[in-house]
Amino acid sequence: MRFSKVLAASLVVPLVTAHGGIPGMPKVFGLAPNDIADLKSRNIFSGRNARAVRSVHAPQLQGRQGGANGRCGKNFGCATCAEGYCCSSSGYCGQGQDYCQAPDSLFDYGPAADANKLPAGGTTRNIARPKLGNVLYGGEGIYVCTKPGQIAMTYDDGPYIYTNELLDLFASYNFKATFFMTGINLYKKSIDDASTPWPAVIRRMDAEGHQLASHTWSHQDLSAITKAQRYEQMVKLEMAMANIVNKFPTYMRPPYSSCSAASGCEQDMADLGYHVSYFDLDTDDYNNITPEKAQIPKDIVKKALDGANSASDEFLAIGHDIHEQTVRNLTVYMLDLMVKKGYKGVTMGECLGDPVANWYRSPSGRVATSSVFTPPACASTRASSASATAAVSASRTSSGATSTPTGMSLDSSCGPTVGLTCLGFSEGECCSQYGYCGSSVGHCGDGCQNGFGKCGVSSSISPSQASRSSAAPSSTPSRITSPDATCGEANGYTCIGFAEGECCSQSNWCGNTVDHCGNGCNPLFGKCGTGSSLSAPAASPSSSKPASASPSKAASSMPPVVSPSATKSSSPAVVPSSTKASSSTPVVAPSASKSASSTPKPTSSAAATSSIPASSSAAPKPTGSSTRDGTCGGRRGQHCLGYRFGECCSSFGFCGGSSISCGRGCQAGYGKCN
Repeated sequence: MRFSKVLAASLVVPLVTAHGGIPGMPKVFGLAPNDIADLKSRNIFSGRNARAVRSVHAPQLQGRQGGANGRCGKNFGCATCAEGYCCSSSGYCGQGQDYCQAPDSLFDYGPAADANKLPAGGTTRNIARPKLGNVLYGGEGIYVCTKPGQIAMTYDDGPYIYTNELLDLFASYNFKATFFMTGINLYKKSIDDASTPWPAVIRRMDAEGHQLASHTWSHQDLSAITKAQRYEQMVKLEMAMANIVNKFPTYMRPPYSSCSAASGCEQDMADLGYHVSYFDLDTDDYNNITPEKAQIPKDIVKKALDGANSASDEFLAIGHDIHEQTVRNLTVYMLDLMVKKGYKGVTMGECLGDPVANWYRSPSGRVATSSVFTPPACASTRASSASATAAVSASRTSSGATSTPTGMSLDSSCGPTVGLTCLGFSEGECCSQYGYCGSSVGHCGDGCQNGFGKCGVSSSISPSQASRSSAAPSSTPSRITSPDATCGEANGYTCIGFAEGECCSQSNWCGNTVDHCGNGCNPLFGKCGTGSSLSAPAASPSSSKPASASPSKAASSMPPVVSPSATKSSSPAVVPSSTKASSSTPVVAPSASKSASSTPKPTSSAAATSSIPASSSAAPKPTGSSTRDGTCGGRRGQHCLGYRFGECCSSFGFCGGSSISCGRGCQAGYGKCN
């Protein structure tokens, strides 16, 4: 990488890393629930489109580049580029950053893509991976720390040109941090490349007591690639890390916060022995990378810490050391504020009470390996556009694949090989180039198979899908009207006839908000479309379920994350110091912590045809007790009045002050509403 001053300046604008994609997840600081899902629509670079334009106007293509007349990828007959060439995000064969940089390059169709590089030293794939300690492995992940008075500051996407400066800052405060590192992103070469500064930076992190963690090899969306590719993403980073510090991490953070159960990612991370790490304090630094916007992340941090008490509260924060403003502005401010408020800056492992010995594995037993580029099953190499199309057609015919869907996917697999469409699939309606259903940019963007689902960025972020059928599901003896607001394939219940809403959300709950009837709504088990969210019967706060809660995962059934003595609720929301009680509930994903409670009746019911109580009359006196943990509504029996981060009870059952919390679906029986 050429780290000239000009280049450093040019990198300020393009580097934007997105995190999120968990609809209905509890509010984390800086984000309302729906904002988290929206983050998945953002590119890792704001300059990514500029690269695509330059690729389109590339010089005259030559035969040696391969592809179908120089084009490559799913949209060009699955043609692959020649050896030594990469396939750009726009589907052009070429060399250099515009074509090869991870994660943009279509690595399946370009042998020389950065993502396809293999670290030296042998694979770690078959090394024993005992699961030590009490912190959750795999599954829905970890969102919160457990030790009051501590803030675990974590940084993604590095190391980078600002990381040494960041280490200087932490040394001056005697605080520690956790670095979720990517092996070969941003065209910076591999982190174990001796010609780069990265090995020395990483050794310094380790020597100074910071925690080293994985952010994958090349920052691919783990929910949108195959099982084998997920393993490669993790193992290659392990190999590079072992080459530098003779160990590799047990903590990881999924790029784009995307690691779904439907894709198999959650189980794969468990099998590989990884703690899946998220956060509850999002500084939003990646959306505010210029000096003019630098105050926004600082305001987010100040609001969070001003409303908390170091004697009882703790945070798991996220930032990105690839951004100059994060290192030279936000972090300085945050460290000063932490000292003033009485917090200690620690690693993620320490804030969970996990001994240092559990943070890493020994690379002993590595086996020599090599890497051979293998095109996707549909691909043709160095073919003309005509022969590429013919080859693909022939291979599909011989394999029994179909060009039109024969049914809806039930297990997230899709495409011509299995003949299944993603339309109606609960986790997302886009069929990725790898044959998996989902709603991330990796599913709906480049390579998306439009014959087997929806495609385009709008498909991954649209709040409603008016084109969806609003008809009732086909009559089946086992599909009876839901008795408890659950719905979908798991129990066969339909929402048709359910009193509080006839739409079956992507997370299998009946309701009538946009989140139930819009993106991800399952038309086989209820109505879908914007009209459905306006015409369903009014919801009662006493039994309404959030669109994103998981009916099949109770907190009591989840593996423990911390010892039973941990004095922390599993809710990611911050708990006021006077009300935080001891709990043995393990720290797991937010959906796992929504256990049923007694259900109070609201003092008034809505007569309007939506889930929002009638706004023409005065708001009823809130039902239940004041929230202790940021949750609200009939299921929790708590209201939001007086809650420091917002007095509106959202349709998801979390208190907040944003338009998401106070607008459509806001539960007036449990707080204020617009």
